Order: sequence, then structure tokens, then C-alpha cells
Amino acid sequence: MTDATYPTIDSGTPVDHRDLHRFGGRHAIVVNEAQEQFASWIGEAPDYELDLGTGILQLGDKRLKAQLLGSHSYGAGTWLWAWGNPAYGTDGYRAVTDAARWLRDESPDRERAWQLRTAEFPVDEALSEGGVAGWPLLYACFAWLRARATYTFSYGPGRAFLTIHDEQVPWPRPDPVALPRVAIDSASASGTPAAELLETYAAWHGLGFERTADGLVIRYPGGSRHEVRLDERGRIADVRSTLVGADVPPPR
Repeated sequence: MTDATYPTIDSGTPVDHRDLHRFGGRHAIVVNEAQEQFASWIGEAPDYELDLGTGILQLGDKRLKAQLLGSHSYGAGTWLWAWGNPAYGTDGYRAVTDAARWLRDESPDRERAWQLRTAEFPVDEALSEGGVAGWPLLYACFAWLRARATYTFSYGPGRAFLTIHDEQVPWPRPDPVALPRVAIDSASASGTPAAELLETYAAWHGLGFERTADGLVIRYPGGSRHEVRLDERGRIADVRSTLVGADVPPPR
């Protein structure tokens, strides 16, 4: 199939994004922690510049390799993949659309996530709740692509979404100091059960994970640990932490 022959779904057509929302939401702690560390590494970057021909994103004094996934149109209420946009579907923009094409053509999840093979589709309530519309798709792409960070920007009538893959960007590290705060915020914003978020986070970083009678325990390689108590609704009620300096990422 060519880029032009992949299906589109008209605005206003009922769609089912529940599986995508759940998959993206499960990775909320992973992505939110990575974004905090990325912001700390970038420092003050009041503006951006994106070269669509080379895929270079300029943030402050940093020049980073990035991939344009797609965009959310505010007026139409639809998501459009970069490869589905006639303006960027040519070979001249391959450098910045390769990741989105890989998701469509080679990702192990391309047969399960119909969104990856649909050029344009409505952004329904499942992709709109909890902050920036489209975040579950962005978080899912972060997980599928094993990106180092994400970036979004408004271009007037819509918002563009990118993943960053540049080796200059340090790989995100699990931070036992930040985790309780990030976990509570992520569970609230994503609507995902805290235990599911924390289990996904532990698996992503290779941390020890154990369910207990009233919650769970997360263990770090250096000896840090969190004992998390959940309330009757599955929310984080209390966290008792033991911190060891070797597990704490250094300042960036």
C-alpha cells in the first residue's frame, strides 16, 4: 500500500480508543518521569525550531534528532499521521517520518492497534481527557519506539507531536525520590489504577515488584524501596520509602 491508500475515518465517526488509552495510560509514570528529567537536562528553552527536512529539533542550545509522529487538528478534532499528511508524505521528509512509518509497517503492535494503520481518525473522549488531547497516543508511541523523550508544540490550528531519539539525551533513570509524587500525579491525570501504573514502571526499568495484602512493594538495585498502601478504590493512600544514594540519579 502507498501512503495515500491507507484508510481515513471522518471526523465525528464513532471510534474505539479504549485499548490505546489503557496502553498509553499504563506508561504514564514512565513517560512523565522521563519528561521531567528531559526538562531538567534541557534547562531554559523558551522557543523551538524544527527542520522538517532533517528532523533536527533546536531547543535552546541543543540540536536534537527528532521524529514527527503526527498532529491533532483542533477544528476537525482528528489525528493525522505525518506520513498521511500530503505535505510530508514525500521522500524528502523521510528523515523526520521514519518512526511513524515504522509503527505502521514494522511495529509488533501494528495489527493490534488499528490507529497505527489509519492515516486520519477522530480524537474522541478517550484521547482527550486528562490534559493535552492525544497524550495516550503519544505515550504509547514513546513505549513502542523506546524514545528518550517527547515534545509537543502548538502551531495555531493544531498541535504537533514528536519523539526524541538523540543519543545526546541521557536515558531516563528510575528516581526513587520523585516516584511517589510522579505516581500520584500520573494516576490522577491518566485515570489508570495506581497498581497497574507501578507494575508497568517496575517492569520497564527492571525493578523488583511485589503485591502485598494492602498494596505493593518496589525495590531498586541499590537497596531503595517503596512500600505502597492502596485504599479501597485502588488509589495511593500512603508510601513508606527507604532511600539509598546509589539509586538516586545525579542532577542533570
